[in-house]
This record gives sequence, C-alpha cells and structure tokens, in this order.
Amino acid sequence: MCTEQETSRAIELYSDMIRRICLLHLKNHADTEDVFQERFRALSAHLEEARAALAFSQEALLKQEAAFSQEEDRAPTMKEILDSYPHWESAAQKNAFLREAAGRIVYAKTEGGRWTPSNLRLYFFPPLGAQSPCPSA
Repeated sequence: MCTEQETSRAIELYSDMIRRICLLHLKNHADTEDVFQERFRALSAHLEEARAALAFSQEALLKQEAAFSQEEDRAPTMKEILDSYPHWESAAQKNAFLREAAGRIVYAKTEGGRWTPSNLRLYFFPPLGAQSPCPSA
C-alpha cells in the first residue's frame, strides 16, 4: 500500500472532485462516502503496483546494462581481428572467421579501383553477446 503521506496528498488533491461526482450520480451522502473511500483504497493499491513495476524495471535495466558492459569488454577489437586474419590459410577460412567475428561489416568506395588508390571505408560492427573468435597466440 501507499505510505500514509502519499494517500493523504492524493485525498487532498482529488477529494472534492470525486465527492462532487459521486454525489451528482448517487444523490446520497452515505453511498458517496462509501464510493469515495473505495476509490482511494483502489488508488493506493494501483500506486503500489506501479511502484513495484517501476522497481522491477529499474532492476532489469541495471542487469541489462551490466551484461552489455561485460559483453562490450569481451568483443574483439579491430586490431585483434586484423592481427589474427593472416593466421587463416584459405579464403573460405578467412570468410568464416569474418562471419563469426563480425556482426556486420559495411564498406563504401566511390573512387579508385583494385590497383589504384581508393577512398575505401570499412565499418566493423562486432556481434553483441559473442565471445572473441580470435585465435589465441
């Protein structure tokens, strides 16, 4: 349930409006008081449920942030990827390694060619939640 202070504040803010609405529809002071008390009991219960849901969400968010931080620490760096790439002998092994190591690789080139200087840009995005596929030395 809500704290007594929170319930008192809610009653102070909304009591006149709720009493008027109840009296307008019920046209009876006793029934109005019963409905009035029941509404604030329900309000108190809903506030407690909302508070519990917020606490649960905050705890889940903290766990996700901690897990992401740990995964980020384990993600291979571009240097590790480039250093281990020559260890693979065939193109098929190198491609398999890159598929495992990279969540996504994006490249762009607008100038130059295979044998001439180019403006090739390579963007490497490591997979989230993966162990480093780099061979140990």
